Amino acid sequence: MTLKNPNVSSSIKYRPDVDGLRAIAVLAVILYHANLMLFSGGYIGVDIFFVISGYLITSITVNELNKDKFTFINFYIRRVKRLFPALFTLIIATFIFGYFYLLPDNYKTLGFSSMFTVFYLSNIYFMRLKGGYFAPDVDSLPLIHTWSLGVEEQYYLFYPAFLVIITKWLKKRYVLWVSIALVASFILNIYLVKVDPEADFYLFFTRIWEFAFGGLVALGAFPRLNSNIFGKILAWIGLIFILTAVFLFKKTTPFPGYAALLPAIGALLIIYANTYSENCLKRLLSTKSFVFVGLLSYSLYLWHWPILSAYRYFAPVLPQNIDDLLLIAALILTFVLSYLSYRFIETPIRLKDFKANPKKLFIPIFAVMILIASFGYYLEYHDGLPGRYPKELQKIISAPTDKNLDDSKYMDLKPNEVVWDKYPTLGDNNAPHYTFVVMGDSHADALSPGISLLAKQLGIKGKLLAASGNPPLFGVNWGSDDTLSQVKSKYLELIKAHPHIKEVFLVARWGIYANGYGYIYKDGQFVDNTEESLALWDKHSKTHDNISNNPKVLERGLIRTLKVFHEMNIKVYIVSDVPEIGWNVPETLSKLYILRGIHTRKIAAPTYSDYLKRQKPVFEAFKEAEKYYKFTLINPAKHMCIDDKPCIVLDKEGYPLYLDTNHLTNHGAYYVVKHDPGFEEALKTQ
Repeated sequence: MTLKNPNVSSSIKYRPDVDGLRAIAVLAVILYHANLMLFSGGYIGVDIFFVISGYLITSITVNELNKDKFTFINFYIRRVKRLFPALFTLIIATFIFGYFYLLPDNYKTLGFSSMFTVFYLSNIYFMRLKGGYFAPDVDSLPLIHTWSLGVEEQYYLFYPAFLVIITKWLKKRYVLWVSIALVASFILNIYLVKVDPEADFYLFFTRIWEFAFGGLVALGAFPRLNSNIFGKILAWIGLIFILTAVFLFKKTTPFPGYAALLPAIGALLIIYANTYSENCLKRLLSTKSFVFVGLLSYSLYLWHWPILSAYRYFAPVLPQNIDDLLLIAALILTFVLSYLSYRFIETPIRLKDFKANPKKLFIPIFAVMILIASFGYYLEYHDGLPGRYPKELQKIISAPTDKNLDDSKYMDLKPNEVVWDKYPTLGDNNAPHYTFVVMGDSHADALSPGISLLAKQLGIKGKLLAASGNPPLFGVNWGSDDTLSQVKSKYLELIKAHPHIKEVFLVARWGIYANGYGYIYKDGQFVDNTEESLALWDKHSKTHDNISNNPKVLERGLIRTLKVFHEMNIKVYIVSDVPEIGWNVPETLSKLYILRGIHTRKIAAPTYSDYLKRQKPVFEAFKEAEKYYKFTLINPAKHMCIDDKPCIVLDKEGYPLYLDTNHLTNHGAYYVVKHDPGFEEALKTQ
C-alpha cells in the first residue's frame, strides 16, 4: 500500500500545530481538575491525546517500516526516554510529600498505586477501586491521572507489533486492519459503557478506536484536501466539536461511549485539515504560546493533578477566604515544576543517544522501577507508616478502624440470608438466654459495642439485628423495592423464636430518615447535605421518591412498630441519635494537627441547639407515636453536648468518639453508654 500522507511517505516533519493541539488537550484537563465549572467536560483532553498519539506513532512507525529502518529496540528507547524519567521523578516527589503530609491510609494507597503506576498498569488498579474516576474521594489519590499513561503505554507495547505483522504478512493493508481494530474496539466501548462503565473508561481495549482515528489520518485513509476553504471549515468544525465537549459534558455523561466521538472526531478533523490546508486555526495552534504549552504538556499532565490533589486534600481545613489564592498558587506551581521537569529531566535525557548501548538506559530505568515498586510495597505492607506521627495523632488516625471490623458479614444480608447466628451476640455469652435485642441501622451497629460491654458487666446477653441504611421500623423502605421491610420481617420472626426477649432498643440515624438529607458543616453553618438523600415509603405512600413525606412515613412506622412489640409484651427503648458532627472527625482533626503552625479554618462541632434543630421532626414523630403506645426515650446527646457548648468529639484520653461524620467509634460507643444512665437503667430492669 502506498501511503498518501506526505508526512509519512517521505520524512516525518515537525508539526507545531499538533503541539498546539496538545496544549488545548492539557489545558482542558487542568481546568477541569481545577473544578472550574465552565470546563465541566475538560476530562476529554485525554481523548485528544489518544488521537494525537495514534497519529504520531503510526506516522513514525510506518515510515520506518517502509524504509526498513524500524527496530523494536529503537522504538522503546524513544518511548522510555520520553515517558519514564519524568514519571519516576513525580512519583518520588509524591512519596516525599506524602511522608510529611498524607494520612497513613492515603499514604498506603499511594504506595500500592505506585506499584502499578511504575509498570504502567495503573489503569487496571484504578478500575478496581469503587467510585471510579469521577468519585468525590479521588482527591486523596495523587496518581489517579496516570491511568491514561497506562493506556498509552499498553498501546505502545502492542501497536508496533501489530504494524510489523501487517507489513510482513498482511500485504501492508494498514488502513484495512487499523479500521477493523477501530470498529471492534468501538463496539466493545459501546457495550461496556452500559454494563461496566468503569471498565469501559479505564481499559486499553475500549480506547483503541481513538488511537486508530489518529492512525488512519497518518495512513492517508481520507482523501487529500485540494480545497483550502474546505480544510478551513473542517478545522473549525473540529475545534467546535472539542469545545462543545469541554463545555457541555459533565461527570454524569456516559463516557466514553458515543460521547467520546465528539472530541475524538474533533481532534481527527483538526489534524486532518491542517495536514493539507493553511488556515488561521493552524496558525493559532502554531504560535509560540500554544507550542510552548504543548511542549510542556507531558510534564504539565504529570504534575498538575498531584498538586491540585494536595490543594484539595487540605482545602476543607484551610481558610475559605483564600481558596481562590491557593488555587492560583497551585496552578502557578504546576507550570513552574512542569517547566523545570521539561528543562532538566525530559529534554536532557531525550537528547542523549542510547542506540549504541541501550543498557545504559534500560538498566538504570529498571533499577529505579524496582526501587519505587519496593517502596510502594513497603508502604502497603506497613499500613502507610503510622509511626511517623506522634502518639496523640495516632489515636485520632486510628479512629476509622476503631469499630467492629466484621460488620461487613451481616450488615447487608438479603432477606433469605437473615439467620440468628449470623448476627453478633452482645454481652455475656454464658448467660442462659437472650433477653434483649438492639435493632437498627449502621448507627445501631456502631453503638452496640458499648451496650455489649455494659451487658457483659451485668451478666446478661442480647442480639444485634442491624442492616445498613435500614430504619428499625416495620413496613418502612427506601429505594425501589421492599427488600428492607422484608429483612425486618425476618428480624421479627427471629425475635418471636426467642421468648425470653423482653426488651428492644431501636437505634438509628433518625435525622436522615425524618429530614430526607444528610447533615454537613459548610461555610460555618450546619446544613442539609442534598447529595445524601433518602426518601422513605410504606404501603400508604403514593410514590417512592417524595422526601417531603418522610416525617409522616417515619411516624406511621413508629406507631406500627410500637404496636407489634406492645402486643408481644416487649418493652421498647428508642435511642435518639447521637449528634451528627457534619465533618469527618478523625480526618479533619488529623489534617489540622498536621498543619499545626499554619493558619487553618475554624471548624466547630454542633451544639445541642443545633442538634435539636436537626432532630425536630424526629422528636415530633416520637411525641405523636407516644400518644398511641408507650416507650422509653434515651437521649445520649444530652450527655455529649453540655451547656450548649460544642458537642464532644474526643474522650479524655484523646480518642475520637466518631469514625467519620456521624458513626461512633468503639470508644464513642463506650463513652455514650457509660455517660448516659438510661442504658444501665434499662438493662438492669431485666
